[in-house]
Amino acid sequence: MNTSSEFINQQSWPHVDATKPNADLELCRELVSLVRSVRNTKNISPKIPARLSIKTTNEASFKHTEIACAKLANVESFQYNVDQDGLTELLGTHEINIAFEGVDLNKKDVAAIQGEIKRLKGFLIGIDKKLSNEKFINNAAEAVIDRERQKQADTLSKIEALEKEL
Repeated sequence: MNTSSEFINQQSWPHVDATKPNADLELCRELVSLVRSVRNTKNISPKIPARLSIKTTNEASFKHTEIACAKLANVESFQYNVDQDGLTELLGTHEINIAFEGVDLNKKDVAAIQGEIKRLKGFLIGIDKKLSNEKFINNAAEAVIDRERQKQADTLSKIEALEKEL
């Protein structure tokens, strides 16, 4: 920049190397994506503010973009190298702990698990009917029958895994 001019309209524009992405902005984008992903997987409203505790050796990278990240991901507070109760995720070499006011992220949604088990059992009934139908077994190609048996085995293992979660 030319600092000898006294008027801003007479100064040249700053030069930015567009071939190199700004690492801090990329880190902010990944952080916002992580918080939004946790919200989606845990069915947490975007209106509930998040609290982040970041364990990192490079606090400056996060501090440069705190305001933007706070707006884009609805984050009410950033703490560095402090433990808090929440869900811990890795973002590169940084450990991000995400907590939401009044939300227990470690609590299992029993109703959702039971609903999924019920849905899978209904799906399994359809597969069992197909495999017990002699006409289907006699007329279907061996590959189709094998695929149905594989679906049956996969569904049974999913049901078993979900029942262990309860």
